[in-house]
Amino acid sequence: MHKFRKMITAVAVLIAMLPLASATMSVEWEWLLDDPDVTAYRYKIGDEEGWTTLSGDVDSIVIDGLDPEKAYTLYLQRSYDGVYWSETAVSTAEATVVEYIPPVVEEEKPEIVSPEPVIIEEESVAEEVLIAEEPEESAPEVVVVTEEGAVPVAEEKRSVADRFAFSLLPRFGVASTLDFDRILAEIGIGFDFAHIISAGDHFSLGLRSDLLCNFVPKQNGVWNLENNLDYFNVLNYAETTSLDLKLMLDVTAGVMDLYIGGGAGFAIGNPLDAPNVSDLLGGNVIHVGCVGFETDWFASGMAGVRFALGRVFSLGVEANYRYMVEAKKHVGSADIVLGFTF
Repeated sequence: MHKFRKMITAVAVLIAMLPLASATMSVEWEWLLDDPDVTAYRYKIGDEEGWTTLSGDVDSIVIDGLDPEKAYTLYLQRSYDGVYWSETAVSTAEATVVEYIPPVVEEEKPEIVSPEPVIIEEESVAEEVLIAEEPEESAPEVVVVTEEGAVPVAEEKRSVADRFAFSLLPRFGVASTLDFDRILAEIGIGFDFAHIISAGDHFSLGLRSDLLCNFVPKQNGVWNLENNLDYFNVLNYAETTSLDLKLMLDVTAGVMDLYIGGGAGFAIGNPLDAPNVSDLLGGNVIHVGCVGFETDWFASGMAGVRFALGRVFSLGVEANYRYMVEAKKHVGSADIVLGFTF
């Protein structure tokens, strides 16, 4: 998300009440609701432990019972998802009562006007008494939080450069031809380069490449091996490997990332070792030494959604499609995907 710095205004209404033996102060802080995507605010006063959370539609707080001879500082943050919080805005309400220190009155010394003795009467110095008058209620004191205390949303509103992210995406699922004559297990890993180009706060373009392995039991291509332990023997499987590159469109909203994309790729398999999957390839054989490999090109498409589980981890589901060009086969798959974002 774009990192932007907006000015917010805090209004501190200071109402001092001075009864005979005690005095208290109430302070109200207000801020502008300038971003409809914000879902929560949180604040604390001074060096309090912990934060108090408010909903995103609250624009003020009132704190009662404060000491009018002290200044109080409000620390305010906001968030789009309640997980990531902005930098802190700061606003201070100054003290409304200042301790009065009476001036020191020096005793006047009598002036001798003649050598004759005189009786000098000492002048009594009137004791100055401070009478604390209840201050009249004045207009609210307006405190503007400067640029230093602006509230940018840390994770959701970031610049295009900051939004770029690379993710490793392990995948596990099931693939099948569209006529369901071949069911294959699927494992792989995706390399996702997200938010390369952004269009607004929610849309962006990126690139993704997936390295996949599809495999099926060699014996008749059916998942009914006689011994359960045979399922854990890799020599009992035939497989194909593929690699593609896709252009992706990402739609981001809070912790959800919805994406769709398409591209092309290349698949390879050993027809001698994998007769049950060789019909998924196009019949083009290349030789590496004495070993032959069957290859095919394919068009690929993908749609999926992932949900962020913190700054690094995410979890989602994906649907994938491949059209094998030479073999003229349609292959679809569904996968659970884990995400590790750096």
